[in-house]
Amino acid sequence: SAQIVWTWRLWDHLVQDFDATKLNFGSVNSHPELVNLNYVNTGAGPATVPDWTHLNSVVYNVSLDQILLSAHNFDEIWIIDHSTSSTTASGHSGGKYKKGGDLLYRWGNPLAYNRGTSKDNKLYEQHDPEWITAGKYKGQIIVFNNGAVRPTGMPGSSVDVINPPMDSAGYYTSPGSGIYGPSLLSWTYPPVLSTSFLAPLMGSVQVLPNGNVLIDNPNVGKFFEIDSTNSIVWQYVNPVCNGAPVAQYAPAISNVVYRCEFYPTSYLASSGLKLEPGKEIESNPIPTTCTTPPPNTGSPLLTLQRGQISVYPNPSGDIVTIETTEKSAIRKILVMNITGRVLQTAEGITYKTQLNISKLADGMYLLMTEDVNGVLTQTKLLKQ
Repeated sequence: SAQIVWTWRLWDHLVQDFDATKLNFGSVNSHPELVNLNYVNTGAGPATVPDWTHLNSVVYNVSLDQILLSAHNFDEIWIIDHSTSSTTASGHSGGKYKKGGDLLYRWGNPLAYNRGTSKDNKLYEQHDPEWITAGKYKGQIIVFNNGAVRPTGMPGSSVDVINPPMDSAGYYTSPGSGIYGPSLLSWTYPPVLSTSFLAPLMGSVQVLPNGNVLIDNPNVGKFFEIDSTNSIVWQYVNPVCNGAPVAQYAPAISNVVYRCEFYPTSYLASSGLKLEPGKEIESNPIPTTCTTPPPNTGSPLLTLQRGQISVYPNPSGDIVTIETTEKSAIRKILVMNITGRVLQTAEGITYKTQLNISKLADGMYLLMTEDVNGVLTQTKLLKQ
């Protein structure tokens, strides 16, 4: 009936050490379960910006009866108790976890509660923390760590998994006079930070029922799925820019997508729906006008003028060379079979590289290159 049945307000759970004559005065350091009214993350904007916390996501865990929040401008994730009534949620005691509406757990930036140092920061303007419901890290928390304000020498975004410490009764372990753990990540992607994966704004991540991880790199409108070996097994680039489909072979610019989410075919809202395919918005990007030179001549099978990419020799043996005549470097190479399954990848390369494809069986493959501007070029590659 659209009636409000439960409420939690951050304003009921503050602490400040600025003015003893005002409400909520106390030691910030001694009350990590409360939120420092005067905390300002200078990396997220000046103190005059009214967007103080910027809670950019809310997730409910039915088994724990808890709510997970992402406090973007605090570089933290927060967990609160949902088992309370609205009245109890405004206080500091009661509920399943005996803390009323105070924070049960927080993680990412201990400076927000006047503990630790900048070296203890783990999150940087993060998005979309979620509890993991399947796979190796079931019950842990995964988060898209944007990383736009990481310290110098730590470029790029990451997807991080943490295992919040709990005692045997299911309560989050108190940090005492220290900081909330864990100090180490359970898992992270990519293993080495790189500017080739950088999303200053937005983003999402989800662990799928098969244990793979679905990631939205929002600023380039790219969704991709990785398996347990960090191999890309599926990807999709949003072809809609500024409200209209992009022209075939044109670079996808302004195709930002805030978040993507996987829904199984059994999802309740899909029951009884009939999805009708519409008109294609992009024609088949596989080149159909290739010309084949004599075998083993070393001359390119195909050079696409749009990206100035040469692939030779083609047909190839165990080693193939990929080269661009432009100054912009090749950012990524994907080798796929004809069904689109990614078999081999290479990243962080230059304008010219040699790729060892000796493990591939003889046959026809698709070789996709992406330059630093996000321009994609696809070529047929024959291995024999």
